[in-house]
Amino acid sequence: EQIGSRALKIFENSLRINDDASLRGLVTRALLYSEAGQALLMMLSIGVDAVHGLAMVGVLKGALRVVIQLLNSTGEDLSVIEDALGSQMVDRPVSAGTLQVIADKVHIVSIISSYIHYRHDPELSVLSTRLLRRLCKASPMSLYGCLGPNKAAGSIRDAYVSRLAARTEDVDLKVEILELLTVAVETQPGLTELFLDLVSPDKAKSREKSSALHFELGRNSCLAPTLGIVNSQSKFVPHELLSAALKFLASLWTNRKDAALSTIRKRESIWTDIMGPLLAGLPDETSEITGNHCSVAANAMQIIAMECFYVARGEMDGALKKLLKEFETKGNFETWTEALKVESVGDDVSDQVRLKLLKSWRTFLLVASDNDVGNFVVFA
Repeated sequence: EQIGSRALKIFENSLRINDDASLRGLVTRALLYSEAGQALLMMLSIGVDAVHGLAMVGVLKGALRVVIQLLNSTGEDLSVIEDALGSQMVDRPVSAGTLQVIADKVHIVSIISSYIHYRHDPELSVLSTRLLRRLCKASPMSLYGCLGPNKAAGSIRDAYVSRLAARTEDVDLKVEILELLTVAVETQPGLTELFLDLVSPDKAKSREKSSALHFELGRNSCLAPTLGIVNSQSKFVPHELLSAALKFLASLWTNRKDAALSTIRKRESIWTDIMGPLLAGLPDETSEITGNHCSVAANAMQIIAMECFYVARGEMDGALKKLLKEFETKGNFETWTEALKVESVGDDVSDQVRLKLLKSWRTFLLVASDNDVGNFVVFA
């Protein structure tokens, strides 16, 4: 374990070198396009039941970091590691007293996702979740199908939702889970439906109220803890966590997940929660806008703009109309216009975050000024 951990550290450092591209390229090609990469996958397939001791956890974390770095360096050609992650079946070890026995064969993605059950070191769960997010972007396969039967997939979902809802859970893990869900909404419909866990009530009762079928949140829906994070009554919610939650909700609007949106709109304080960061303006009159504050505001603007654009004229929620009117009467259009000037944005804000905020503000203004939309009461 010590030898493996040190070897992985050498690989990790080699992949980070910027001054020696030849060394980085040599290590990348050797691990991606040769059988050497199989050793990394063998480490990842240990399984959560077989993880014992800090040394083994260190090896797993090192292997995960190296694989993530390698996948970020892949070109157009399919690498050995990418092919294996998409198709490889591995033996699933199960503890039987002091022995390890082989129960059956499962997909390697199922093994990687099972590390969410390991609670002694949050970083292991963070890295495994980050790898799953990377696979959502890179691979055309269905991650939901790789998790195994419905019972096994549901167990993984329940563990993720439980850790997302826990008050004492590591913030980095919560952010990573929400980032995974955001990417899944765009690329993994099966995984998205699994985590949304929407259930339909009695159809007969539903038809009495409306011709459309209504949905409710299931017991293990990821939306419940997400809405709890954005709740305006919640205190001491880190900006990076609030930003990740709003980004996930914005992805539901962007990808028109109407069943999920119908349940979100039923929440009594949802528009107060989303509009809160915009009505609050800057943190105070003298401070600059930080990167996290930019991301929170950008995602909130995107949600409000899409809601106003897609909802038919006259059908907008009354609470949202009231909040938009308050946004205008309190001079928030002018406040945010001034705040978005270059000198008002902190030096720590990346160009990518600045651009995202400007694009969201532009979309917000375009919808507000479009006479055909008519939902923005300011210009209606």
